[in-house]
Amino acid sequence: NIIVFGSERIGYLKNGIIQEWGLSEANRHDGVRRMVSMSNIENDLSQWNEHEVINLSDDTWMDDTGEAEVTAGVKPDSIRVVDIYTPSSVGYLPNGMLAFAHLDSSQIPIYDQNLREVSRLVGFGGDEIEIVQRPTFERIGDNDTFVASDRSCVKIFDLRSGKAEMTIQQKCVSSEPIIVSGAKFVCNRLRSGKGAMMWDLRSQRPLYSLPISADTEIAWVPALDGTSKPPILMTSKGECYKYGIDYPQDDEWEHKSAVNAWANLEKNDKSNDA
Repeated sequence: NIIVFGSERIGYLKNGIIQEWGLSEANRHDGVRRMVSMSNIENDLSQWNEHEVINLSDDTWMDDTGEAEVTAGVKPDSIRVVDIYTPSSVGYLPNGMLAFAHLDSSQIPIYDQNLREVSRLVGFGGDEIEIVQRPTFERIGDNDTFVASDRSCVKIFDLRSGKAEMTIQQKCVSSEPIIVSGAKFVCNRLRSGKGAMMWDLRSQRPLYSLPISADTEIAWVPALDGTSKPPILMTSKGECYKYGIDYPQDDEWEHKSAVNAWANLEKNDKSNDA
């Protein structure tokens, strides 16, 4: 699992071993694909700007057609053993903290930047916990409300007390914190192709469902400060839901699009159950 430690370094954790790379200028490379002719390779290479060429010696090679260059990568700056096994998902918390979920554990340990455990969240009855990458409402100044889910429910934790302040009894794949005009919501991707459901955390009630299948990834793009662009919920299948803007002239088109999307979702759900 790749872990980002702020803007200074990244790590790769597997089998209790963490490899780390500092994000210095020496380690920052933008890959550029170039075509060369094997019969005229020296002349072609001489046309490249010197500062764009990375010499990794024996770790770099090219295939016999000159169409691909492969590198074994940059040597890690450090390798150390930690008493942590590979997480199934990682959540990035304010102040550089990290929340890990493991498939066979019903608890969520929280670590600092040096991977020292500082606290642990409990309260789930089963395992297969899922944490999205940004599981808090940090953008609106709420650093203490933390969202996580397992196969049977979603829990809203208060990181100050370590207790679950709210439980949503709903079988979902994951739960994404959503912010619209300063209000807090969660979007739950439901299992078995049942769509996704938006919940209002103030009223603790569901608002509406969206035709998003369980195998579709979602990403919340918040409104940027000082801009008029609305927040957007995007999916890996190219769907885009905008919030805070109403287009009355498009109501009929939106209705037809929603009916069609739900029909396709229900069709796929029936074929999966067959």
